[in-house]
Amino acid sequence: MADLDYNTPFGVEHYNKMQSFLGRQGYQLVIIEAKDPKNRLYIGGGIIQENLNQIYLEYYDDNGGHYNFIKKMNQYMQSIYYCKFCGQGFSNINHKCKSQIVCKYCNPNFPGCNSDVTYVTIQLLKFQ
Repeated sequence: MADLDYNTPFGVEHYNKMQSFLGRQGYQLVIIEAKDPKNRLYIGGGIIQENLNQIYLEYYDDNGGHYNFIKKMNQYMQSIYYCKFCGQGFSNINHKCKSQIVCKYCNPNFPGCNSDVTYVTIQLLKFQ
């Protein structure tokens, strides 16, 4: 288990414990700010991991704080697609990701990148 006290409100001090538990199960915790969904308050492990499934929570800081589960980020962002690497919703399949995290997919000029692939593949971007 995550070793959390269920009688204590979940907060920032619990994020790393929860991520440790979720990471062993193949998941990554991502918490976004309700007032600015492009602002990711927490990403378990520091960067989005391609090999993990992300669990997205929306955080409201009003009235002591509240979390909502987000089932589909593309719908939450009111877009057809969602790029988990740069945190942007978009409608064009040819999304040019600005994130250097995915250099091997869409930033071949990034130092150390040997990829000739121009765009992130749709399998990585479209939520089913």
